[in-house]
Amino acid sequence: MIRGMRNRVGGSTADNKDPSSPARRKLLQAGALLIALVSTSVRMAFSREDTAPPLGQSLRQLARHLFPHDQLPDAQYEHIASSLVSRASTDSKLAGILKAGVALLDEEGSPPWLMRDEAQQLTAIKRIEGSDFFRLMRTTCIEHLYRNEDVWHMLGYQGSSIEFGGYVGRGFDDIDWLPAESEAQ
Repeated sequence: MIRGMRNRVGGSTADNKDPSSPARRKLLQAGALLIALVSTSVRMAFSREDTAPPLGQSLRQLARHLFPHDQLPDAQYEHIASSLVSRASTDSKLAGILKAGVALLDEEGSPPWLMRDEAQQLTAIKRIEGSDFFRLMRTTCIEHLYRNEDVWHMLGYQGSSIEFGGYVGRGFDDIDWLPAESEAQ
């Protein structure tokens, strides 16, 4: 009886050892497919690790140069870079713009752009000011930084005052960088 159940459930053990049995072929095909998928995934993971960090680091540093705020932690600029790298993983046109843009930054100097001092980095940025890459970075930085309420608080911006009657009722007298009225006269 046990032998009969074995035949109905998965075939006999003799069938599984036969290289021409359909069950064995399916098992071998599934194993080969699994090995191919795992090896491809590992290869892709290593290739992303090789290219993504320098790209992300370059984008983060460029964002910091374009909109330098001492009050902002690197995490805010890292968010910009990781957002672009993530979008580029599914958008080949964006990926091309980012890679070409970083290549433009690296173009003139012998060390990579990231390895240069601040003055050399700024010179390279001025050189690419009219490029699509520069416009993309500028727009993305504006969107990520100045539409983020956490950044507003770090920079001392209270946010919109329209819903509170405008700046006459909220924020108009908050400036502390002008001399007091008695000192001005």
